[in-house]
Amino acid sequence: MPRRGDVPDRYNSERGDGEMGSEYLKQRGRTWYVRVPVPKHLQRPQGPREVVRSLKTRSKAEAQRLRWPVIAEIMDSFDRQQRLPDTEKALEFALRLQEPMDCVERENLELQVYEHAEGIEEDAGLPRAKRWFDVAVGKGVPVSYVLAKFLADRIGDLNEQTAGQYQSDIDEFIAHSGDHILSDVSRRTAGAYVSDHLTAPRSNGKRLAGKTLNRKVSALSALWKWALRRGFAEDNPWSDQGRSKAFIEKEQRRKPLRPFSPEELRKIIEPGPEDKVLRDLIWISLFTGARIEEICALRPGDVQDGWFHIRDGKTKSADRWLPIPEPITSIFELRARNEGWLFPDVKPGRRGKKRSHNVDKRVNRWLVKALEDPDAQAFHSFRRSYATACEHVGLHPDTWAELMGHKKQTLAASLYSGGQSHEQLCNAEKKVSDYILVNWLHL
Repeated sequence: MPRRGDVPDRYNSERGDGEMGSEYLKQRGRTWYVRVPVPKHLQRPQGPREVVRSLKTRSKAEAQRLRWPVIAEIMDSFDRQQRLPDTEKALEFALRLQEPMDCVERENLELQVYEHAEGIEEDAGLPRAKRWFDVAVGKGVPVSYVLAKFLADRIGDLNEQTAGQYQSDIDEFIAHSGDHILSDVSRRTAGAYVSDHLTAPRSNGKRLAGKTLNRKVSALSALWKWALRRGFAEDNPWSDQGRSKAFIEKEQRRKPLRPFSPEELRKIIEPGPEDKVLRDLIWISLFTGARIEEICALRPGDVQDGWFHIRDGKTKSADRWLPIPEPITSIFELRARNEGWLFPDVKPGRRGKKRSHNVDKRVNRWLVKALEDPDAQAFHSFRRSYATACEHVGLHPDTWAELMGHKKQTLAASLYSGGQSHEQLCNAEKKVSDYILVNWLHL
């Protein structure tokens, strides 16, 4: 557990120069943040190496005054995340205690459990010793242990991104509420986590969207459902803990997701971002409708003879070959010369190594600035704009679905058809590109 004074020099000031009085502080732009390294034994393969919290102040003196309660809260969360020592040993004791044996043998075995628990208390403290003892005498297993078993069991069912999301969402529960014995998590505990944590304002003052909250609750519910099937739990305290369908619909009506207007597109395109990565991503998405992760996951080998291949998309239908539109041909030609990836300079995110994780945020911040609108639509609105263009030029629904990687509307088209011909796709692509260029961008 890091203590004041044990932090590397690079954290001790905004420039990493070890200036006294700036322990745990970091300045981004003009705002001050607390940064605390995550202890090595709590780090996950794709997890963060530090916890960063905004102090919401531009004053260094105020940041120095405000930091310690925030640091204490982070340290407390580390303490709650401490994994149980020797879990396998505790489970071994629990199984042996279930076997028939005489009184002397049982007494000797129970003595071994007590002695082992006392050793853990000396090394890790009473709370973890008590939890270890509860596991050893058959009261249950900790959430972290069940999570590891759950992810290992479902390794063939979950893609890397989804598995990383489950890990992150359940780790968040452990960090807030502790690494409970699974059977000790009651409906009241689950409800308190949703009410006191998930619905509370985040560090930026905003609240989680209803769909995001439901995703986090769904991850916890999935773990408990699996634990029920495997005999680790007797009920699922997370059922019906999320936001209602009516709440989600009302929230979406309050801020409807929409495509960019032609006026907004012209502001975005001309002059466009100075960052070439952002500029290329915007042009590719606008003229192909591809999702940002689909674009960031492209490799040079996916570009061949005027076409590009999107693999392993969001759904089975997302795997598709698309003609490269003429307005972005030069982008593909230049980027196909790169090593490894078309966009080698994007930094993957920690959750499932999603390549677009960080650059997506960069684009969205730039959109807010370019449109001078704090509620500006996100990068995905380029895909919505492309879909609108497909509709405006009157594309056949099956052609439209194939270009965008959607499931076709009829059983015959989705199950039996061999797909659109190259000529059909090229003609459709040209119609959409010309419409965007002339009618929207006035180019």
